Amino acid sequence: ALFVSDRVWDTPVWLRLFFLLSGIAAAGLAATLWAQRWVWHRRDLKALAKIVQKRHRRLGDRLLGIVELANEKRHSGNFSPALYQAAIRQVADDASGCDFRQSVSAGRAKKTSLLAVALAAGLGLVFALFPQPASNAFHRWAAPMAGVPRYTLVALDGLPTELVVPHGEPFDIAATVHYRSFWQPRHGSALWPRQAEIEGDVTDGKIRLQIPGEIEDGRLQVRVGDARAEVYVRPTFRPALQDLSATIHLPAYLRYAEQTQALQTGSLETVEGSAVAFRGKVSRPLSAALMQNGGDAPAALKIDGDNFATALLQPEGAAELTFNWRDHLGLSNAVPLRLSVQMEPDAPPTPEIVGLPREIALLVSDVLRVPVRAKDDFGVRDLGLTWDLTEDSPHGADASTEIKIQTSAPNVTSAEKTFLWSPTLFGIPADSTVELEGYARDYFPERERARTATYVIHVLSPEEHAEAVRQQLEAVLAQIEEVTRLQEKVVAGVAEVKDAEKMPEAQKSARLGQSKDDQSENAAHLNDLSKQGEAAVREAMKNPLFKEETIREWSHTMQQWRQLAQDKMPGAAGQMQAAQEHPQSPSPETAEALKKAQDILEALEKMESQANQHMDDLQALTLSQRLRKVGGQEKQIGGQLLESAPNTIGLLPKGLPEKIKIFESGLTHDQSGAQ
Repeated sequence: ALFVSDRVWDTPVWLRLFFLLSGIAAAGLAATLWAQRWVWHRRDLKALAKIVQKRHRRLGDRLLGIVELANEKRHSGNFSPALYQAAIRQVADDASGCDFRQSVSAGRAKKTSLLAVALAAGLGLVFALFPQPASNAFHRWAAPMAGVPRYTLVALDGLPTELVVPHGEPFDIAATVHYRSFWQPRHGSALWPRQAEIEGDVTDGKIRLQIPGEIEDGRLQVRVGDARAEVYVRPTFRPALQDLSATIHLPAYLRYAEQTQALQTGSLETVEGSAVAFRGKVSRPLSAALMQNGGDAPAALKIDGDNFATALLQPEGAAELTFNWRDHLGLSNAVPLRLSVQMEPDAPPTPEIVGLPREIALLVSDVLRVPVRAKDDFGVRDLGLTWDLTEDSPHGADASTEIKIQTSAPNVTSAEKTFLWSPTLFGIPADSTVELEGYARDYFPERERARTATYVIHVLSPEEHAEAVRQQLEAVLAQIEEVTRLQEKVVAGVAEVKDAEKMPEAQKSARLGQSKDDQSENAAHLNDLSKQGEAAVREAMKNPLFKEETIREWSHTMQQWRQLAQDKMPGAAGQMQAAQEHPQSPSPETAEALKKAQDILEALEKMESQANQHMDDLQALTLSQRLRKVGGQEKQIGGQLLESAPNTIGLLPKGLPEKIKIFESGLTHDQSGAQ
């Protein structure tokens, strides 16, 4: 029974103990029955005589009687041995024809004997065919508590007692199959709790079974023939990356300390010449980690618990790094971690000049505020202004050509400075044209300056500056005439509505709406002109050639324009809005709107007349100043010619010294400018 049971499963101790006790009980029972029959209660002659009498009834009680006579221990006084012998001989003669063996049934004995022989033969056959399993079963039966391992006809090797597999992912389990007898089953199976049996074939002494993904711990039973193996399976999540950072050693010229950057995406960009090391942290302690750079062979990484780290790398251009790791449970990352590393050139800084027109005129004694801003990806080293005079400009002897500032630290990525640029301070003469540029530098070795666009500055003498102010005011006055013409149109439109009694109200409303819009437009235009005029007056205040009275007159004129544009004109437009809402005739709103529009027109005409008078005075002033300047230039040229005459009289142009040629060329330029 134990041999058969061990072929099906690993018979437990309690069942083996039961088999042992059952065998002992059976043997004890058989011995007891035998002893009872043949030892303790063995049949005597009387009992045998009774059995024979049941079969051979013709003998009657005679057979029992002679048995009693033969066994009689005490005889009576008239005892005759001859009579006893004669009686016994007579019964013996009568019984000589009887076969006493037929009195006993041999069927049960035969069956018992046959059963014993069959059991012995079967046991012998089992020991003959399967000596080791049979011997093993006997030992396990004889000593159920001894822990004798079960011997199977098929053996499974290579299966772990515990297996950690990826959570929810299918996995394979493989084993080597050894056959220990002629019985060689070619199929095996695996059984997971509460799931269908999984079958597989034995090929070349190996069996491989594919198990569906599991999410709970359990015991997997693998069966091939009578071999049974149990594997405790622990579905576990793969080790996941929790943190990845890069330690960047920037090029030495940048003067930066070591930087650490967290990598949230699959890429890293840094400047060329940098050295980079990576450090990662996963969800469980590691047993190994590898990194592969492009097509190179994978390299082992340093691991410390759940961290891995690379050595310093110096990629060139673009590189793709692949990371793989395995934790102490034997699980690896599901897919390789791919990291793109891009080495970018150190970009030059980007300077700009903020809010300055590309071309500007400036009084020679004025100061220009030039805001310069610069940005760089790592650090602005310095920024400033540089300039050159055009070839047709007079050159000062000690003219400066640049100003700059330096930043306070190498990591200043944005710098801004407003430079005060003065022609007088930097030795730039009047009537010069300057080409100005902003620039910035970073810390890249031997890199040229990054420059802004070129800004043109015309440096004006007081006379030329006064003429420029006059022209600016003249342009403003020319537009004042347009304001006056539009105001005349507004007055005419409102007057037409006021006098047209038969005009439909809808048409009146439309005409008044148009006049209102024209009045508002005229107010905005006049306000802009007042601002332009005020800017021209502020420029005039910088020029010492303008008299205080002249500046006061023009300031008063601009103030009148502004008040008219901001107060009276909006009031007239509002009155026209009211008239538009009540277009019936007669309308007091229309009459009031007409009156305000006419008052504005009269004020404009009066101010225009005054401004024209101021312009005539200003033109006379600037003309006289310019003529005085030309006279001074001519006098200076004549004096220089007289001074150079002793050195040039009698010489042909070809024979003039180079110094004299340069001097004469400068006089020619000055004369052209005076003309």
